[in-house]
Amino acid sequence: MELLYVGIFLYIVPAIIAIIRRHPQTGAIIILNVFLGWSIIGWLASLVWAVTNNDTKKEIVIENKSVADEIQKLANLKENGVLTEEEFNKKKIQILERE
Repeated sequence: MELLYVGIFLYIVPAIIAIIRRHPQTGAIIILNVFLGWSIIGWLASLVWAVTNNDTKKEIVIENKSVADEIQKLANLKENGVLTEEEFNKKKIQILERE
């Protein structure tokens, strides 16, 4: 009987991972896991999907202020590790080209 419980647990591991990680596609992962998990490919696909990076890029909204204020805000974001050097430079060029 314990073997049955272990088997059921292993079968739904991808769904559990997706739920714990709050993956944005949790519902689809659960459906794939439940209906195609019996095949090795379906189970592996749902597992890989569940552990993939679920971070989405966030758009930075800058209020309509002076160019210097906008660049200063970007510099603060870069210093705090929110923006990389490359992202900072791209946004700075965009701001300077608008003016």
